[in-house]
Amino acid sequence: FTGINHLKISFLIICAYASAQLLKKIYSDITLINHIKEYTKEITINFLGEDLKCTALLDSGNLLKDPLSKSDVVMVNSTLLKKYLPANYNYEYVDVLLAEEIINDLNEDISSRVRLIPYNHATSNKTSMILGFKADYLQIDNKKIGNIVLGISNFKDDNYNAILNPSIFS
Repeated sequence: FTGINHLKISFLIICAYASAQLLKKIYSDITLINHIKEYTKEITINFLGEDLKCTALLDSGNLLKDPLSKSDVVMVNSTLLKKYLPANYNYEYVDVLLAEEIINDLNEDISSRVRLIPYNHATSNKTSMILGFKADYLQIDNKKIGNIVLGISNFKDDNYNAILNPSIFS
């Protein structure tokens, strides 16, 4: 009675449903991007007197502290410090032997700043190590924060180069 046969109506309903699902996914992705932007900060890391600027993600899952100094750990991508680090090492999986090898390849100014930080990954019971370096200070929103250790990692993300420990702000 409408001049549209049953097959065309079914096709239109399927297209409308698929379009709604696509729009829902796009909205979800845009919301996630905006959410991530709310939790990122432009920071400056002062290391050996040099300012290194980057974008950092505030991550409530990063509660790492240097066990000796009790300093907060800010995870940074190894590419941020590539000028200071020896090449050809995987900083993702560091054990004591690899740490010693890396330290032997560092110059004296940097090797005196080395910290080894034990951690347990959320998905594993195995204890691993993160190679860290004592930074001079960290600057966030024009506020200088001292007693910071930079944990080195090879994480890959185009949106940020560092992961902040939320206790830095307290």
